[in-house]
Amino acid sequence: MELRHLRYFVAVANELHFGRAAQRLQISQPPLSQQIRRLEAELGVELLRRTKRAVQLTSAGRVFLQRAQQLLLEADRAVEATRQAARGVVGRIEIGYVPTAEIRILPRLLRVFRKRLPRVEVGLHQLNPAEQIDALRQSSIDVALARLPVDEEGVLTERFLREEILVAVGLRSPFARGAGIRPEQLHGAPLLMFPRALSPGLHDAIVTYFRNAGVAPRLSYALGSIGGGLGLVASGVGVCLVPEPLRDLCFRGVTYRPLAQPGLWSEIAVARLAGATTPLQDFFLKAVRELYPRG
Repeated sequence: MELRHLRYFVAVANELHFGRAAQRLQISQPPLSQQIRRLEAELGVELLRRTKRAVQLTSAGRVFLQRAQQLLLEADRAVEATRQAARGVVGRIEIGYVPTAEIRILPRLLRVFRKRLPRVEVGLHQLNPAEQIDALRQSSIDVALARLPVDEEGVLTERFLREEILVAVGLRSPFARGAGIRPEQLHGAPLLMFPRALSPGLHDAIVTYFRNAGVAPRLSYALGSIGGGLGLVASGVGVCLVPEPLRDLCFRGVTYRPLAQPGLWSEIAVARLAGATTPLQDFFLKAVRELYPRG
């Protein structure tokens, strides 16, 4: 039994007339009649009762019509779903991201996905840089929102955002007053740092910044999370350099001050494996470029 046999039968059952059904199917009537008889022979039942004046469905024919229509509908859906998947409008995309991306970047991107690709499922994975690379190579994520630099063979990056680095200070800290903080003011001050493994690019940028300024803060690597670090800042343990989007968190007891001597930034990029890309990966890149057109 082939799908075309079901389509032939459904056309005749709906029209209850072989001539009109043949016209609708754009075939001649004799082959249509032959195909219906072959279908009945294969099933071993009579589906249509024919007289000189009319064509009627048998009780078996009415049951078969219902099931045949369901099968044809599912077949059409399967074809359309396959075509949509090839165009990247259905399916699932797995996104790895650095923690601060969930403050501004991810909400904007997810709004684009929901609006333009409502049937695409999105998986989100907060990963540090090393974990992002491993996940890309193992195909457990499709793309990553990563901090530069990413120096990995076979991994492509496209920068789209540069974030200013601010100083997070407690409200009772002397640094909480004034328009900006000069690097030399932090000489000998307790500077809370995340372990380098969590964000090598940001860590190295901070160390290089103070080295070039001839400043030596007292570095402490007690931070395991952003929330924990800001909690220590609020308690007066020290200060912490963080990407500018963190000011949106409005963490109690913490305020943010710019560095009076600019030049400390962190860059965000889309990272993906080199080689063939999927339609969903292409759409992700397109969405990022539209949201951040100046890179």
